[in-house]
Amino acid sequence: MCPVCQTSLDRLERQFACANGHTFDIAKEGYVNLLLAHHKKTADPGDNKEMIKSRRAFLEKGHYDTLSEELNKTVLATFCDTTAEDRVQILDAGCGEGFYLWQLSNNLKSQGLSDAFGLWGLDISRSAIRYAARRDEFSKFAVGSTYRLPILPKCLNAILCIFAPGSSEEFQRILKPGGKLITLSPGPKHLAALKAMIYDAPEDHQVETTTPAGFAHSNQTHISHRLHLENSEDIGNLLLMTPYYWHMDKPTQERVLSMAELETEIDIILTTYQKIDN
Repeated sequence: MCPVCQTSLDRLERQFACANGHTFDIAKEGYVNLLLAHHKKTADPGDNKEMIKSRRAFLEKGHYDTLSEELNKTVLATFCDTTAEDRVQILDAGCGEGFYLWQLSNNLKSQGLSDAFGLWGLDISRSAIRYAARRDEFSKFAVGSTYRLPILPKCLNAILCIFAPGSSEEFQRILKPGGKLITLSPGPKHLAALKAMIYDAPEDHQVETTTPAGFAHSNQTHISHRLHLENSEDIGNLLLMTPYYWHMDKPTQERVLSMAELETEIDIILTTYQKIDN
C-alpha cells in the first residue's frame, strides 16, 4: 500500500507506483523502502548494524532453532488444508534480519509447499531488511513501521510477531476475516541466569496476559529448555541481542563478555490469536 495516499501499489520493473504518481524504487537487494522521512524519529531507526550482526551470528549457529521449528509447525498446522489455488499470505511484522521467515521459507520449500504461500517481511531497520532480502530470495521485504503498516486492508491470512512491538488495530485492519496473529514472546524465566549476572535482584519477566484488542485467544505453547553456550563469542552475541546490554555499566559488560561459558533458560510463549470479525 502506498504510505502517502493509502492506495494500491503496482510493481513495475524497478519500482512500485500508485495511481497518484507516488513511486518507490526497488533496491538492488530486492526490497522496497516504504518508510516516509517524516515518520522517522531518528535518521536511521531500528536495530543498528552491530546488533544485527550479533543476532545473525547467534541465530545461524542454531541456538534458537527450537523456536523456529515450533513456529513452523504452528504455521503448517494452522494452514494444513491450503492449496496452491488459495495462496496463504503471511507477514512477519518486525522481522529484523529475517531469520524466522527464512527458516519458514526453507521448510515450505523442503515440503513442496512454496507455491501455496506468499511470505512478506517488514521492519523499520533498513540495515536489517537489506540483509534479510539478500539471504532470502523467496520472501518479499519492505522497510516500514509496524505501527503504520504499508499494507492494504484485509489481504493477509496471518501475521507473525516475534519479539517485536506492533499495533493490534493495524494487525486487525490488514488481516482477512478469521485471520491469525501468531506471537513469540518471553516467558517469566527467559534468560534468568543471564539476568542474575547483571542485576542484584533480577525479577521474572512480566508476561502480558491481555488478549490484543480485536482478537480472541486460540492456542498457546510453552517452549522451555536450557541453553548452554561454550564460548565468549556466543555469549557476547546473545547479550547484544537483548536490551540488557544497553542498561549495564561498563564493568558488568566487561565481566559478562569475558565469560567462556554460560548456561541459562530459554522460556518462550508461542500464542495464536484469531481475528474477531465485526
